[in-house]
Amino acid sequence: MSLRPTKLSIILLTLLAVCLTSVIPTWAGKADDTLNFAWNKELETMDRYYNTAREGMIVSRMICDDLIYRDPVTFEYKPLLAKSFKWIDNLTMEFELRKGITFHNGEKFDADDVVYTLNFMSNPDNKVLVQRNVKWIKNVEKLGPYKVRINLKKPFPVALEYLAGNLPIYPNEYYAKVGSKGFGLKPVGTGPYKVSEQVQGKRIVFVRNDNYFKESPKGKPAIGKLVQRTIPEITTMVAELMTGAWTGSTWCPMIRPRNWAKCAGSS
Repeated sequence: MSLRPTKLSIILLTLLAVCLTSVIPTWAGKADDTLNFAWNKELETMDRYYNTAREGMIVSRMICDDLIYRDPVTFEYKPLLAKSFKWIDNLTMEFELRKGITFHNGEKFDADDVVYTLNFMSNPDNKVLVQRNVKWIKNVEKLGPYKVRINLKKPFPVALEYLAGNLPIYPNEYYAKVGSKGFGLKPVGTGPYKVSEQVQGKRIVFVRNDNYFKESPKGKPAIGKLVQRTIPEITTMVAELMTGAWTGSTWCPMIRPRNWAKCAGSS
């Protein structure tokens, strides 16, 4: 498998960086602290394990957290939901988890969530669409309320890369209750943004999680509200920007730079 980033993935990761850094506050509209953005592909579900779209990856990273995080500047692997991690041998990893973190619905994060999520998703019977992300996991064990062990089927040199970017941790009680379909419509994570509204195939509204834990290497969410719209036709995006149909700051990464000069109505 190639880990080389595509142009779209770079664009979407840039969006995430913009949303999570206080260094670039001007991207949000000053009047309403809102950033509008659009893409042209419908996201069928917000359950990361049951979609393969790059757009799904960026939505997951805003809503959820992984056990570890890869710094986009230094490429260093840093603890995220984990407080620390280590290799015991080439088939065994252990993670000490952070305490005091809560999911958006109030559930407390602990080892049960990690064990449930990774065991459920790596079970072939559950038919996740991103099997290659989880098929290297043999099982996950709970060693204590805030400690887990991941056992590998065989040596897997890129395990940290997968744990840092493709394996969000879900609240075990909520996911067991609503299933993938329910979670895909109303996702719940520990991440820097919460989904406040979704009109499937049309738009997703994210609001800042003011309780996001300060130790996160992702950083604190800098923009109060994000409004994503799905607009299949690029010409429609351009037309709406030209006529001022969108208020506040707007970013449409699918529009080519040469067309932005035409969008005098955008802000």
